[in-house]
Amino acid sequence: GSPRTDFFFDAEAMAAARARVLAAHPVLAGRRVILYAPTFRGRGRDKRPGIGLDAARIRASLPPGDALVLKSHPNLDPTLVSTAGFDTLTAPGVPPGDP
Repeated sequence: GSPRTDFFFDAEAMAAARARVLAAHPVLAGRRVILYAPTFRGRGRDKRPGIGLDAARIRASLPPGDALVLKSHPNLDPTLVSTAGFDTLTAPGVPPGDP
């Protein structure tokens, strides 16, 4: 086994994690989730999000039953991250379910 992947083979842990996520983000219940979890570029005050993702275009191409979710990097200023096109966000400073 590998300590980083052992969690994914623990059915009880997976069920508990799924329940926590759905409690925080009920909009995801019964939907296929497409997660975008980018890293950042730069150091110190120069940290900035990567560019080039058109989330609104991706969202428009997905079926209505899918959910496009943004999980921003915790060390990135949330005011620098574009949230347009995402169904829900899970990021520092963003309340659950707020697009």
